[in-house]
Amino acid sequence: MNWFNNKRASWCMIYALCTPLAVHAQQADPRVGEWREGHYAGAVGLYMIYEDLGNGMTRTHNAENLAIANRLHDETRCDGNFYPRINATGEATDVSSSCTIIDARTVRFEQRRDASAGWVKGEGTWILSDDGQYSVGSFLRTDRDGKVVELVTRSFKRNTENCLNHEDDAKFRECLVRTAPPRPVR
Repeated sequence: MNWFNNKRASWCMIYALCTPLAVHAQQADPRVGEWREGHYAGAVGLYMIYEDLGNGMTRTHNAENLAIANRLHDETRCDGNFYPRINATGEATDVSSSCTIIDARTVRFEQRRDASAGWVKGEGTWILSDDGQYSVGSFLRTDRDGKVVELVTRSFKRNTENCLNHEDDAKFRECLVRTAPPRPVR
């Protein structure tokens, strides 16, 4: 009986030591890939890219369809810590962002902005469809007093051709045009 209790205690100790490692292991970021915003009222035609940099790091290319000088990038580890957003020239902006992978289809994200006016805090959720081809993200931004400044929901379709080309912006833009879905007739 004593042997059984000692073995059970050993297994419990091993389980207790190993379980936190399994629970906190870095999950793959479900956003990885290229996403084109759909055509709907309020859409601005965003082209978002989530690039896997390895070691649990994801680079988010925000508004990649804009002129190079206006593009923004976040490099985050989806570990709940905040990382600076940088512009196309590599300079930090007044925004920092954080993300946490909830499960294989859901990411929570937050932003903080160092500003005297307008929004200073944002939080939202990004959800991937069951088939992996569509996503929706909702984002709420508040000011210093906690007043809602902006509530945005955007929907995207995966662009399976993957237009990102770090070396040649002309090829990237040609791919964007070639893969753009036709706008609905009004």
